[in-house]
Amino acid sequence: MKNLFKFSVAALCAMAFAACEPDNSETDNGQEGAGTDELVIPSVYFVGQYYGNFNVNDLGNVAVAFVEGGIEFDENADVSGGNGTTVYIDMTMPLASDPDHAVVAPGTYAMDADEEYLLSTWSAADSYILKVENGEPVYNYEPFTGGTVTVSKDGDNYKFVLDMTVGDKAFKYEYKGPAKLVNSSDEGEFSNLDRDVEVKDLTQASMFLIGDIMEDGATETWAISIGDDHYDLATDWGMGYSMLLYFNLQPGLDGVPSGTYTKVLDVMDLMMGEASMEPNTLLGGFASLGMYMGCYYMCPALTEEAALKSGSVTVVANGKTYKVSGKLYDGYGNEVSFDYDGEMVLMTYEEYAMKSGAASQPKGLVAKKPFDFKKR
Repeated sequence: MKNLFKFSVAALCAMAFAACEPDNSETDNGQEGAGTDELVIPSVYFVGQYYGNFNVNDLGNVAVAFVEGGIEFDENADVSGGNGTTVYIDMTMPLASDPDHAVVAPGTYAMDADEEYLLSTWSAADSYILKVENGEPVYNYEPFTGGTVTVSKDGDNYKFVLDMTVGDKAFKYEYKGPAKLVNSSDEGEFSNLDRDVEVKDLTQASMFLIGDIMEDGATETWAISIGDDHYDLATDWGMGYSMLLYFNLQPGLDGVPSGTYTKVLDVMDLMMGEASMEPNTLLGGFASLGMYMGCYYMCPALTEEAALKSGSVTVVANGKTYKVSGKLYDGYGNEVSFDYDGEMVLMTYEEYAMKSGAASQPKGLVAKKPFDFKKR
């Protein structure tokens, strides 16, 4: 499952961050607006994955990346332009007792040059920097050759201090901001929420038919994706608030009809044959290899996301205008409420999949990020 790190989808150009020079810099991405009406969009996108006992050494494996600027890629995922920097660090820490709410353990991490994945180390073989200036790579997935990573708690945020070398050159970088990890182990509820969430300022939505994802003829599944002004419907990703909703309906419809949907099917039960697809139901959230299906909440600016597994959604359809509202719950009972009233853009799944990077994935999965990383 460790393939959320190293770029494989060439769509960083969709990101609207301001490029900046990370060397000898300090980047503060504190969410001053968290919990208020204002959502602060950070200049650096932090993404972190917790993989559990991935290296089979009874220790926790974590991959974190700091992404800023806008790097462009061609169809082969080679750099083709832009300006930006991505720093990726593979780290080993104690196993987390709760994989859904794991955080990088504070402390100083030394270089692991021999792929031993010892406690409080970062892996030289699995860490790198990609830096592009004026369309040309300065560092093209260049490995780090030495140094330390120091992690500390800073109020509600975390601080990462990188004192590294690339070849024989010093590389210093600091990040302060939200740093929740996403659970990419094989256990848990796949939600890092620790509170109820009101998803605000939703301004745009799309709808598309995915089809008979279970190939049993019982239903056809439609998806509705809703986002705020920071969202891009074509790639189905943005730094702000968004909702992904899956509706299982009787075959042959031309869209999601009005109604209140109160039953949420469990994806794993369906896969194990312990449940069957039913019309007029929702599909619970499920993630695999950086792709998502079912009902999901995301806010990358707050480094949080949640698979939603129960609750209800009400749809009122009036031509191209839709009202979509609901209260859904993650596996811990945290409530995610939302309300959208506006135009619904009808898309084809094939068009959507090609733009989002979902085309090569199993049917029914969609990309909720403009890129994914792959471990080398």
